[in-house]
Amino acid sequence: MSMPTDHGETCFRLLRREIFVHLLERDLNVCEVLGGLLAVNLISFIDYCDVRALPTNRAQLDLLLTRIHQHADGPGAIEKFLESLRKDNYHHAATTTDHYLHGLYARDYTRQVDIKSGLVPTQPQFYVVRKELVYKIKDNIIAAAQQASASEATHWIVIHGMAGNGKSYLAAAALRSPEIWKVCFGDGIYWLDIGKPGTDKLFIKLGVLWQMVNSNRMQPGPSDLKLPHADNMESICQSLANAFVTQHPNSVLVLDDVWDEAVIKAFEKVACRCIIVTSRRKDIVKSIHAAVTYVNIDSGFTLVESQEYFAQILKVPVANLPHEAVLIHKESKGSPMVMSLVGGMVRDHINTPPQWQHYLSKLTNPQAVMTISATSPYEHRSIGEAIKLSVDSLKFDLREKFFDFAIFDDG
Repeated sequence: MSMPTDHGETCFRLLRREIFVHLLERDLNVCEVLGGLLAVNLISFIDYCDVRALPTNRAQLDLLLTRIHQHADGPGAIEKFLESLRKDNYHHAATTTDHYLHGLYARDYTRQVDIKSGLVPTQPQFYVVRKELVYKIKDNIIAAAQQASASEATHWIVIHGMAGNGKSYLAAAALRSPEIWKVCFGDGIYWLDIGKPGTDKLFIKLGVLWQMVNSNRMQPGPSDLKLPHADNMESICQSLANAFVTQHPNSVLVLDDVWDEAVIKAFEKVACRCIIVTSRRKDIVKSIHAAVTYVNIDSGFTLVESQEYFAQILKVPVANLPHEAVLIHKESKGSPMVMSLVGGMVRDHINTPPQWQHYLSKLTNPQAVMTISATSPYEHRSIGEAIKLSVDSLKFDLREKFFDFAIFDDG
């Protein structure tokens, strides 16, 4: 049972929940702990003065937790907070905080089964923990869920970025976190892999979702996809909207890998706590008249993460990787897509430097890089395929502009 003490921002957002603030208010005289928190740089002198100026202990506590949340972006922030409380002889308040957070982050086997029946992807065989990006997504999810609860309206979250940056993997990792189930979505997490379906496939996916929310969240079989009045898209969407409102209002729906705005319109009536969309397009929800939070995944693996991934897939210590592994990371800017494709190809050639050099040379050749392909866990068979799919998904006028400006070496 553990909590991520290395990233205080998410922890402190959880501490701002009403249920916890009510508990802490009874144990803590805020003015007596401000000096200690200032000494460990959890608040600034301006924060110190602003908090002291408020007339009630509750108002001071609300502002204090808000200001700490704004500053707590470094390692060990929550530990500094707990230790500061103990030094000021608020041991009971520290214990209350510690127990509260541990309860949120504790694993729950029953809820893990629910996650699977909601079709949330499990952790892949080769997986690198990208802490900063996962915490970024989690913090935005928690904030959006809190806003949705206050406004009693569905909040949309768009996780967007270039192909191959790991949007879906990161979203799934965030949603598998226990504090997300317990704090935000007590009625369930439902995941639909959308991709590029036609109308018929979209009907089936809508049917899958309808069955999940109407059958105690059990994963349906192909013969179960029966909807009342499922003769058109509008009637299916209305049935889904009714199911969420009456059975699962405090839930989240994930629409993974959305390419077409028609998909967004199909799910617009669904009234759950949040709807999360992963897409290459930031503007995919531009037709939605609702609150939207945008999370940009604009970076690939760090060097350490790339080396860890290669070490996992090749089953060797990082120290045993050839120097070409570092150069491949630099040339690809840590693209998870490239790491997956190259890792699959060199898996059986760890002691064959020419194999590594071959793919490194391809990455440095603008024409050859398009041909890098392999059978791997990644969804695209080659870099060229991934780029082609992105170009093909552009609207006609944007695609024409792309070809006006793009320059391809025809060899």
